[in-house]
Amino acid sequence: MPMMQQLNKLYASKSLNSIQEQWFSSPKAPFEFYDLKNDPFELNNLAGSAKYKRIFKKLHEALNEWIVETDDLGEVPESTIIKKSTLARGN
Repeated sequence: MPMMQQLNKLYASKSLNSIQEQWFSSPKAPFEFYDLKNDPFELNNLAGSAKYKRIFKKLHEALNEWIVETDDLGEVPESTIIKKSTLARGN
């Protein structure tokens, strides 16, 4: 992808500002929670903010319920899913 190639070059040459460098931060935060009205570019992660603790907890619980209800595999590594799929087919 041309855009990522350009971003990688800019990052390698230390030409990005601190906000732009956030794209390359690793490891990523386990949870992200943004005020999209006041922070549409999602620069300020509020997941650990005491001010939003109650609503974050409520949404986190709802997410966990949804994961169970839908049997979501988002947290399962793709290699594990492929391995299980291959075993199920008898390969």
